[in-house]
Amino acid sequence: MSYRAAALRCPACPGQLEEQIRGALHVDACRDCGGLFIDWLDGSVGDVVNRVVTPPEATGTQQGGDGACPHCNVGLEPEVAGDTTTILRCGSCAGAFVSRHAFNELRGRAAARADQRTSVDPFLTRVLDALERWVTFGK
Repeated sequence: MSYRAAALRCPACPGQLEEQIRGALHVDACRDCGGLFIDWLDGSVGDVVNRVVTPPEATGTQQGGDGACPHCNVGLEPEVAGDTTTILRCGSCAGAFVSRHAFNELRGRAAARADQRTSVDPFLTRVLDALERWVTFGK
């Protein structure tokens, strides 16, 4: 049985995290506060945020969580991601909780960096996209 088969508590609010498949990613998202829990094996926080096509919707409360890792039940510690954005990291499993606010900040910085690029080879981008689809096809 996978750990994802059980309901996971959101560290930021009383809600539950639900597994959502976003392309090749499997992220745990909270429908109440809009936060994401990213397993260490999913990749770096910045990469995952950039690969999530649509952010989770926030439909309810955004306070009242216990601040514990949904997998290990260990207290999450603040960590700076990017330049100034604060996320919460588990010292045991290395998973990271990205609040909706942090998600928006990280996504905004990535968009600003993309705007500053002068040229992107569209052929190379298409090749890399095709390779990613091919590698993740059997998963």
